[in-house]
Amino acid sequence: NGISINIPKLSEELGVPVLPIAANPGSSVPFSTAAELLAYAQEDQREMWQLAALYESQRGSISQEEVFQRMKEILRIMKNSVEQGVQGTEYADRILGPQAYRMDHPGANAMLLPSELLNRVIRNITAIMEVKSSMGVIVAAPTAGSCGCLPGTLTAVGDVLGLEEDTVVKGLL
Repeated sequence: NGISINIPKLSEELGVPVLPIAANPGSSVPFSTAAELLAYAQEDQREMWQLAALYESQRGSISQEEVFQRMKEILRIMKNSVEQGVQGTEYADRILGPQAYRMDHPGANAMLLPSELLNRVIRNITAIMEVKSSMGVIVAAPTAGSCGCLPGTLTAVGDVLGLEEDTVVKGLL
C-alpha cells in the first residue's frame, strides 16, 4: 500500500524506545507543562498544532516541517491499521474474533447508533484493537492498551467530515 515504516533494529538497540521524534539530550523546549504552554500561547498567538510542532522540533533538533512530515507518516500508519482491521484479522491465540468488518455489512445499521460519526469511530477503534491483538503494526497512541482510541477517532472524524490529510495531521499534533 506504499506505506514505509522506518523502525531501527530493536535487537541491536534493546531498550531504546521507538519514537517518532527522539529527544536530543542537549535540546531546550519552550514549555514543559500545560500551564507553561498556556502562558506561552497567550504571548505567541500560534495555533496549538503549530506550538506542538515547535515543541517537537526543538526537542528533537529537527525542522518543524520534518515534524509535520513524520506526523503525516504516523497518520498513514494509523489509517493502514484501520484498513487492515476492517478487512478482518486472524490470530490463533485470540479470545475474541474479528468484529470490525461486520459493522460495514448490510443490515448492521439496524444494530448501530443513529450517528455516522460515532459508528465510524467505534468501527475504527475496534479495527485497530483487532490489528494489535493479531500482532499487526499499530501506533501505540497514547498506549498500546488504548491504541485504538486516538487513531480511531482522528481517522473517523477526517473521513466523515471529508477533511484533508493535512488538517487531520494538525489534529494529531
